Amino acid sequence: MKKRKIASPLLLLLFTSLIGDCEGAASVTTSDDSVLSGSSATLTCTIDADGGTVLIVKWKDSDDNDLSSGSDITITTASDSTSSTYEQSSVSADTDLTCWALIGGVPYEDTGVMDVVSIEAGENAILSGGTSTISCTLSDSTDSSDPTVTWTSGGATISDNGTYTASTDFTGSDKVGYLAATSVTTDTTFTCTFDITIGGSVEETVELDYVTITVQDDVIASGDTASLTCVLSDASSEPGDFKWTNSTGAEITTGGDYIAYTYPVYSGGSQTDNLQVSNLGATTTFTCCYLFGSECTSAEAVVDYIGQTISDVLILSGSNATLTCELSNAPSEPSAVTWKTSSGTVTDGVTEGSYSGGSQTTTLDVTGVTTDTTYTCQFTIDGADVRDSATVQVVEITATSDTAVSGDSVTLSCEISGAQVEPSAITWVDSTGAEQSDVTDDSWESGTGSKLSKLTVDNLVSTATYTCIFTVDSLNVSSEVAANMIDIDGTGTYANEDDDDATVTCILTNSPSEPEHIIWKDPDGDAITSGSDGYTITDGAYSGGTETTVLDLNTAALTADKNYTCVFVIDGEIFSETVEVEHVSITSTASVIQSGDTATLSCELDELDSDVSALTAVQWYISSTEQITNSTAGTTVTSAANFTTTQLVSTTTTTDTDYTCLFTFTDGSVKETVSVDVVVITATGDINQDGETASITCALSACETEPSAVGWSSGGSDISTGGDYTVLEGSYDSSADTQTISLEKANVDASATFTCTFTIDGSTLTDTAEVQMVGVTATGHTITSGSSTNLTCVISDFPSEPTTITWTDSTATTVSSTEGTWNATDGSQTSEIVLSSVTADATYTCSFSTDGTTLSQTVEVDVVTLTPGPTIALAGESVTLSCSLDGSETEPTSFEWGASGAAKTTDDVTDEAWNSADGSQVSKFTESIINATTDYECEVEIGADTLTVTSITATVITLTSAGAVILEGTTSAVLVCEMSNLPAEPTNIKWKDPSDNTIINGSDYTQIDGTFDTDYQNTTLTISDTSDYTSDQSFSCIFTVQGSSIGGSVVVDVVSITTTDSYKLDDSTATISCALGDVASDNAPTAVQWFKSSVEQTNSTSDITVYSADDFTSSKLESDADSTDATYTCQFTFDTGTPEESVTVDVVTITTTHDHVAEGTAATVTCALTDSATAPTDLLWYLDSTLT
Repeated sequence: MKKRKIASPLLLLLFTSLIGDCEGAASVTTSDDSVLSGSSATLTCTIDADGGTVLIVKWKDSDDNDLSSGSDITITTASDSTSSTYEQSSVSADTDLTCWALIGGVPYEDTGVMDVVSIEAGENAILSGGTSTISCTLSDSTDSSDPTVTWTSGGATISDNGTYTASTDFTGSDKVGYLAATSVTTDTTFTCTFDITIGGSVEETVELDYVTITVQDDVIASGDTASLTCVLSDASSEPGDFKWTNSTGAEITTGGDYIAYTYPVYSGGSQTDNLQVSNLGATTTFTCCYLFGSECTSAEAVVDYIGQTISDVLILSGSNATLTCELSNAPSEPSAVTWKTSSGTVTDGVTEGSYSGGSQTTTLDVTGVTTDTTYTCQFTIDGADVRDSATVQVVEITATSDTAVSGDSVTLSCEISGAQVEPSAITWVDSTGAEQSDVTDDSWESGTGSKLSKLTVDNLVSTATYTCIFTVDSLNVSSEVAANMIDIDGTGTYANEDDDDATVTCILTNSPSEPEHIIWKDPDGDAITSGSDGYTITDGAYSGGTETTVLDLNTAALTADKNYTCVFVIDGEIFSETVEVEHVSITSTASVIQSGDTATLSCELDELDSDVSALTAVQWYISSTEQITNSTAGTTVTSAANFTTTQLVSTTTTTDTDYTCLFTFTDGSVKETVSVDVVVITATGDINQDGETASITCALSACETEPSAVGWSSGGSDISTGGDYTVLEGSYDSSADTQTISLEKANVDASATFTCTFTIDGSTLTDTAEVQMVGVTATGHTITSGSSTNLTCVISDFPSEPTTITWTDSTATTVSSTEGTWNATDGSQTSEIVLSSVTADATYTCSFSTDGTTLSQTVEVDVVTLTPGPTIALAGESVTLSCSLDGSETEPTSFEWGASGAAKTTDDVTDEAWNSADGSQVSKFTESIINATTDYECEVEIGADTLTVTSITATVITLTSAGAVILEGTTSAVLVCEMSNLPAEPTNIKWKDPSDNTIINGSDYTQIDGTFDTDYQNTTLTISDTSDYTSDQSFSCIFTVQGSSIGGSVVVDVVSITTTDSYKLDDSTATISCALGDVASDNAPTAVQWFKSSVEQTNSTSDITVYSADDFTSSKLESDADSTDATYTCQFTFDTGTPEESVTVDVVTITTTHDHVAEGTAATVTCALTDSATAPTDLLWYLDSTLT
C-alpha cells in the first residue's frame, strides 16, 4: 500500500475554522488481496483519526475517479467511519484502488492492490509402490518476494514424511511448488496454497491418478520375433502420449526390426500397447511409458533370448562330417536333445554334453556322405522346443596334373562341382604352405555348381605337389595336384663373324619314354633341315631316359647373340630347351693427335657372356702382319692378365697409321682395326679497344673424321652463345678434311686467353687465341650543387705513347687538361681536368690518339640534392631525424650518422628503399634518448664519393602542463599547456578528451591559444561542465611543429573530502574534521586551511586549535568559541585548485528535571533535547556511569 498526507493551506483554513485544530498523527491503511482471474477480491481500509473527526471516506481508481457500489462492486463504510471495504465479484486484471479520507480538514489516502495471479496445476499418475511428483506454478504475481507454499489433502496439511516430500523452485519469475508422493494406492486430490505477502493466499487443486500397468514378457530363440504387451488400467484420464524406449533410453518407432502399435485405443481408463521386435541376439529390456502431465509413468518388459549355434560343413563326396550344436542362455536344463533330417530322427553318432550354467553342447558324426543333407538339432526346454539347422554340403574336385621340362612352366588345374554357391575364394599353396600367385579362375557355372581354377608354375626345377583350396560359405575343401618335371640340358658356344663352325648340344634326361621326334629351330623359330644353310644335326641313341642331339652351324653372318631351340616330342607332348651362340665384339678407342703428341689406342673385348678362360692371348699388328710389342721403338703395350683388354701407346707416330688388335680364343680369334689420325689446328687472335667486339678463330685441317664436338672456353669455363659471346662452329668439309670455328666477344674490357677445343673419336685437341685489350678508364664523381670536382682518364696497355690527348664537353668545346707521364712498361698515361662550382649534371669526353687509332671515354658529373630533416622532442624521449637524397644516378652505398664533429656509424639508421626512377632515397636516424638540443650530420657514400649534410638539428623543447584539482560535483575546470624552446611557431594546436577524441570549441569546451613569442606558446582549455566527473579525467594537448607532433597529458584530478560534524552544548568543546581522498598519486596538496565566514581560523584565533597532517591530506579543528550553531569551511590548496567543504557545529540544549523521593519509593527524572538540527539516533541512560 502507498501512503500520502496532503496538507492544503486552503482546506486547513476552512476546516480549522469549522472544527478547530486537529492534533496528533492520523492515518489511512488499505489492505491488498491476491486472487485468481475471475475470482472476487476484497480490500479493507482502516482509518485512525487520532482524536480528529473523519469527515469524508471514499474509494478512487488509478485515474483518481471516485467509485461507488454497482453490479459487481460493493462498498461498505462503517457508521463511525473507522473502516471501509471494497468488494468486487470478478477480477480479471491487476487493479490499484485508493481509499481517501478527510480527517480534521486534512486529506489522507492509501492505495491497495488487487493482484490477479494464475496457478498452473502439474498433474501426474503413480503406480503401486512407485514415486510420482505433482506441481503448482504461480505466475503473474506483482509481489517480488517469495511466497509460502502449503499442500493439503482432505482438509489435512501434508508435511514431509516417508510418503510425501515437498520442495520449491523460486529461481525464476514463476514460483513452483512440488510434492513428491511415494506408495500412494488410491486416486488422491491435493490442494496447493500460495501465501503471498502483499495479498494473502490463493490455491489450486491437483490430481494424482493411481494407475496399473500390466506387462507381458516374451521368450525367443535365434530368428524368432518377440512380442511384448503393456496394459494401462484404472486411469482417470487418457495419457497425453505413449512411447516405447530401448535399454539406452532411445525412443522406438515403427520401422526396420520394430513394429509398435496401440490396441485398443484408450477407453474406460484402459489402453493396450504392443511391440514386436525382430533379429534380437541377446536378452533385452524395453520400457513402456505413459505420459501424464510432463512425467513418464513406466514399466519394463523383458525379452529372454536363448542362444543356439550350429554351422554348415563342406566335404568331398564320400567323406565323413561332424556337426556341433551349442545351446546358451537357457533358463533351465533341456529335458530332451534330438537330431533330425527330412527322413526322420537320427540316433547314430549322437553325443550329448553336460548342462551347465544355461549351456549345453551336442554333436553328430555322419559317415560316407554323398549328397547335400540338412540336419536339425532340437532342445526341449520347459515344454518348448528350440531348434536350429545346418547343412552338410557335398562337392567334388577334379584335379589335373601337368609335366614340363626343367625351367619351363606347368599348368595345374582343379575344378569344383556340386557347390551350392560360388566359392568366395580359391587358394593354391605349395608343400610348405606358401600361397601361390599365378592363378587364373574361370567363370562360375551356377547350373552345375562348378568352377575351374588353374595354377601356372614357372621355372619348374623338380617334381612338386600343390594343393588347391576352395572356400564356400566360409568353409574350405581341398585336393592335391602333382607337377612332374623332365630335364633338358642345353650347351651353347661363342663365335664372331670370322670364326669356323660352332656346335650346340641338348641332352635329354629323366624322360618317361623315347622321343617320337627331335627338332632344332633357328632364331626365327623355323625348323632347321640338316645339310642346308650350313647346318648339320646329329642325334645320339636313346638309353635309360637319356638322349643327345648336336647342331653344327656356320657363323659367317653372325653379328649378334643367337638362340637356337631343341624340341623333343614325348608321348605326344612337346618339350624344348634354348641354347645360346654368343657373339663376341671388340670396343676400340682410336687416337686423334696433333703432330708430335702421344697416340694412345685401346681394345676391349665386349659381349663376352661366357667364361673368359677360353681367351688365350691378345696382340697388336701393323697391316695385320708386323707385330708391335714393347720392343718396338717408341711403343708401350699393356694388356690385362685375362687378355680381355689391351692398350698401345706410341710417341713416334707423325702420320696417319692403322693398327690391329687380335684376341685369340681356343676356337678362333677376333680382331679390330684402330687408327691414329694426325691433324693440324691453327689459332688466330685479335686486338681491340675497350668495349669493342673481338673476333678470334681456330682452323682444323688434315682431319679424316668429323669432330663430334667443338667449343670455346676461358679460365676453365665453357663458353656458349649468350650475353657478350657469339660462337660459330662452322661445318666440317669431308673432301678437304677441314673445319673452322670462331668466337666473337662484345664489350671487351680486358685482355684474355681463349681455348678452342675439337673432340674427335674421343680425343680432345686444343689451341689458344689471344684477345689483347687497350682502353681508357674514366673516373666520374657525385657532388652537391655548387661544389667543385676533378675528372680523370687513364689509358692502359697502349702500344705506344699517345700523340694527342684532348677533353671536350657535351657541346664539343675543348677543355684544358693536365697530363701525367707516359709509362712505356705497361702502356699507361693519366689526364685530368678540374671543374669549379658545378650546378647541373654534365658529361665530358677524353680522347687518346696514336698510330691512327683514337680511344675515347665519357666521364659523368652527377649533381644531387641533399635535404636535412630536423625534428623536435621532449627531454628524455627518443628522436628521429631524416636526410633525403634526390637526383642521384647511382644508388648510395651507405648512409652514416653522428653528432656534429663525432664519428659516424650506421647504428640506429634505417634506410628506405632506393627509388631508381627519380634517384631518391631517405635515411632516418633514431636517438633513443635526447636531453639537450643537438646538431647531427649525415654522410652519404655514392660510389667513391662521400657527401655530408650538416646541422640537422634535434631541438629539445619543454612542455609544462597545469591540470585542475576539483571536488566531485564541481561545475568547471581550467587546463593549461605551455611549450618553450620551440624552433618555430606551431602550425596546429589541439586538445583531446579522455576518449581520445579531438575537442572542438562549443558549449562544453573553450580552447584559447596564446600568441607565439620567440620560442614560447601556450594554450588553455576551459571545461564548462564537470559536475558528472566522479573519477580523474585525463586530457591531452598536442602541438605540431615542423611537421612533428608532440604533447602530453593534463589531468582533472577529482578528489573527495570526508567531513565530521560536531554536536555540543554551549559550554563544551566542538571537534570537527576534514579528510582528503581520491588524490592522484602524482598530485599533493601544499596546504590545508579553515575558514569561518571567510575569515581564516588558525591556532592564533581565540578558542581555536587546528591539527593538520604533515602531508596536508587531513585536518581537525577544536573550538570553544561557539555558543550557537556555526559553519566552518576546510580548504585544501593544490597548485591547480582549492577544493573545499563545509563542516557544521550544532549547539544543542539539554534540559533535565530532578526528583526528590523517600527511600524505597519510585523516582522520575527527565532529559529534554532542544535546538538540534538533526534527530538523535539513540538515547542512553547511565546510573553511576553504568548503562541502564
